[in-house]
Amino acid sequence: MVWGFGDDVYVGSILIDFYGKCKEVLSARKIFDEMSDRNAVSWTPMIVGYANVRDLENANRVFDRIQERRLPSRNAMIAMIDGYAKAGDMVSVRALFDEALEKDNVVWTELISGYSQNVEPNEAVKIFLELVSMNILTPSNYAPLIVFYVKREANADATQFIAYLKKSMSEILSVLYTFSGRVKDNMFVDHFDEGAPLMEAQVNCSLSEFLDDPEIESLNKFLPRQPFTKQLRDDLPLIVFQVSLFSCGGIALGCCMSHKFGDGATAAIFFSVGAAISCGSPRDEIALPNLNNAALMFPPRNQLPQNNVSLLESIWFEEGNYVTRRFVFDHKAIGNPKEQGQRGKHVSSSPRPCFFRQAVNLRPRIKSGLLDGAIGNLFWCAE
Repeated sequence: MVWGFGDDVYVGSILIDFYGKCKEVLSARKIFDEMSDRNAVSWTPMIVGYANVRDLENANRVFDRIQERRLPSRNAMIAMIDGYAKAGDMVSVRALFDEALEKDNVVWTELISGYSQNVEPNEAVKIFLELVSMNILTPSNYAPLIVFYVKREANADATQFIAYLKKSMSEILSVLYTFSGRVKDNMFVDHFDEGAPLMEAQVNCSLSEFLDDPEIESLNKFLPRQPFTKQLRDDLPLIVFQVSLFSCGGIALGCCMSHKFGDGATAAIFFSVGAAISCGSPRDEIALPNLNNAALMFPPRNQLPQNNVSLLESIWFEEGNYVTRRFVFDHKAIGNPKEQGQRGKHVSSSPRPCFFRQAVNLRPRIKSGLLDGAIGNLFWCAE
């Protein structure tokens, strides 16, 4: 390779990817052949390059060599599936998918996308329903939310707030009764008289002292459950609250909702309807959630592949080194995106290969409106 980059796997892989996207596969192959060392990252863009020019024969040869060398082949397989799908060869796509030992959300998405591209909506829906039914195997865990309130009135009494909160919660759960139930037999929600626990705690500092320099890990102390941790039982409360009282009179309201039961949009529906009920809005003016349509569109199955439990748990609870950062937005920073009206924007500042995952709410994407206001796990991950 010219300029002495023959031993630089990273630079070589970037160049192969560049030429492949430009459909200059001969140049990409020349760089590939001159590389003294190759890893899985180097082989995959070569496959993508061949797939872009519909040269699936050479793409398949490269893919076979990856498997012979026992290199990680997930990304290469995704590239092959995409190439066969663009060529209209869904038989080969399905064969590759069936041979895959591990199938994560990205692999499933490529299969569904392939059927959609080739105008086979029935097969795409069939595969999607097969994947959605696996959500029953999703291990129980809690998603967190903490809201901080400052004491605005000198004579405000925190005990009165707690009493008011308990009264409001009883009214809210009488309407949103599903949230007070328990998961039964890993199939449906029952026992709606169980309710939602509310805990109380005292904090030996002021709210301003904590927010000026908070310890990220200490945020979990404001929550009634440990978030994003596998729960050993499924029959736990679907939603739990904790009120933490600061010495200054400030309050932290922590909430944990079972992710087996619902997603972020479900939590937003609960708080939106709950706020309307607490404010005394007439019941006929409150847009109540849809409790049944999600189950009607994606019915549960009695027989599911139990051998996928470990795979799903590895997706939810993958061990590794993670970094948590705090982002602070003032009212101007929050207002500007609203004025611009952009739903999402991805800015790449580095050519380094990486994965970017974003949860997508499926409700507004169902044109029939059947899932408008529906509760449940109705999201998909885009990568």
